[in-house]
Amino acid sequence: MIGYCMWMQNTITFTLFTLCLLAGCHHEEPSVSDQDPLDGLYLSTSSQSQARAEAVLPAQGSEDVSHLLGTITIPNATARDEERDNYLPEEATDWIVDVQFPEGNEFEVKRLAQLFDKSFREEHGGLTLYGKDAKTGFWTYLISADGPTSVTGLKISWDYYSAWNDDAEVATAQKYQARLQAIESVLQANSIKAVVQPNRTTEDAAARTLFLSNLPEQVDRTVVFAVVAPEGKPFEGRKIWDVMLCLGLTWGDMDCFHWINPTGIGDDYYFSVETSTPPGYFLPEEIAMGRVHTQDLVFLFSLPRTAAPSVVAARMRKAVEYVQSRLGGEIVYMIDDEQYEFDSAIQEIGGIEAELTEHGFPPGSDAALRFF
Repeated sequence: MIGYCMWMQNTITFTLFTLCLLAGCHHEEPSVSDQDPLDGLYLSTSSQSQARAEAVLPAQGSEDVSHLLGTITIPNATARDEERDNYLPEEATDWIVDVQFPEGNEFEVKRLAQLFDKSFREEHGGLTLYGKDAKTGFWTYLISADGPTSVTGLKISWDYYSAWNDDAEVATAQKYQARLQAIESVLQANSIKAVVQPNRTTEDAAARTLFLSNLPEQVDRTVVFAVVAPEGKPFEGRKIWDVMLCLGLTWGDMDCFHWINPTGIGDDYYFSVETSTPPGYFLPEEIAMGRVHTQDLVFLFSLPRTAAPSVVAARMRKAVEYVQSRLGGEIVYMIDDEQYEFDSAIQEIGGIEAELTEHGFPPGSDAALRFF
């Protein structure tokens, strides 16, 4: 969920601003009350949010057209297992150094953690330690609340590139070589015998880092389908609420509407619904008081973070067509800030989907969720 929220915050403002320029926003028309809509907001559970909405607005739509969205089956995909036995670094995103101890040797977690302490990290960059629990034989984070006390194996990983960090380092082969040598030196200085084996050579690791540093520009795209209201006839809040519920969407996180993804593969939502009209989201209390009027409804999702993006896009088209049939307006198909015909958009989405898969990031996979 954290990654999803970061994507929402980093992507939507620019996308909606672009949509506003394309469609022509009329800011002189008041859309919400003058009162600061952020006043009184607080963190709440899903059930609390639902109760808050149902206290002032209907809990069901005037009709049920959820069949337009239906369900999505994702072939050859495995849902995230929150109760899995092994926790290991991700090959697609991490440079992994495997520290293999002689058979039968155990090492205290505290001792190993001290070897790769704050000073080591400050010199060689942030890293993650994994240990093979001597009791269970499973791999897990070396340091955690219920982690092991001793381990028979150690893995040390660095992100090749942190796409979320604007100041992310593009590490060179020399940097990776220094890390490898530092691990060997620390082990030798503490009389720990081990075979140290990286999953990629330092040269290959540097090449992977450079490649990943450029990848987001090519494939980290946001699919945006919007219904733009007729000029001078903004969409009214209560009608918006009814249309969203009729589609089977859920109001909740970030005060927006979402099509919930129950599969455990990819983001928690297939797509979300925003608006370019400030504040960009939907407060039930404001809707109930007749204070919400929007210039558009914006359906969107992250292409790399969404499983089966081509299928989701086709379903999202059905959703915006239903909205148009109920509320009127014009449909605009976009990927990031570029406008498309629908068939061209689907072709572009399919091409990016294939490219992501080729490079080890099938859309909605753990690797994609971690990197994008």
